[in-house]
Amino acid sequence: SGEVRLTRRQLAINQRIGQAALKRLAAIEAWLNDGIIASDICGGSIGTKNLSDIVLGRAGDGPIAPPPTLRGLEVEKLNPTNVGRFSVSTGQLRTNQRIYQAAVRRARALSTRFKGGLTGGDIRDGELGWEVLPPGSMMVQSGLGSPQPRSRTRLRPAPTRRGGAVAVSAQQLRINQKIAQAAVREANRLRAQLEAGLTRENFAPDSITSADFQESIARQITAESSNS
Repeated sequence: SGEVRLTRRQLAINQRIGQAALKRLAAIEAWLNDGIIASDICGGSIGTKNLSDIVLGRAGDGPIAPPPTLRGLEVEKLNPTNVGRFSVSTGQLRTNQRIYQAAVRRARALSTRFKGGLTGGDIRDGELGWEVLPPGSMMVQSGLGSPQPRSRTRLRPAPTRRGGAVAVSAQQLRINQKIAQAAVREANRLRAQLEAGLTRENFAPDSITSADFQESIARQITAESSNS
């Protein structure tokens, strides 16, 4: 908040805000695309509806599920700001606005993935153990475990706007700043969600298969099935 002046310094401040949003979003997407591991998920939080080829049974009360341990986000440092290289012009303001708007769209697309759009394809194969299942439950039947496809960050296309809508003014700088700040807030919210740990609400129904669980568990289930 505060007064926004039509200066190169203010333009540089806005660009730094937008750069922070882009780098945080890139780190979140890289974190996700690197493959989810068991410690990223809250213990005991994967439910029956998330499982595709797995049948659960009861095995008693079960231990207290372990808390998640966040893999560190590798956020690139912000580039040094050289105010002298910025030019306050219609073209620069329009370019900045488009970049900040794209950052907001990317943040919202990532948010869609986390709102029940993740799949077993986002989990590293053979990664999960008993601890992600509800306390007291156990796997009593597993299938072939065909891996599910990974979710994707689907950006909405940029809206078509008429040329000349961006003016060289303090008001335009303020508008751009608000868009950049919105992207930062979205990125911070996503990061907070990761730090709290993923849960069943983050994964699509019928999307986690036995291929996502440790091979020793699958072997144990197969042996118990053949002996019964």
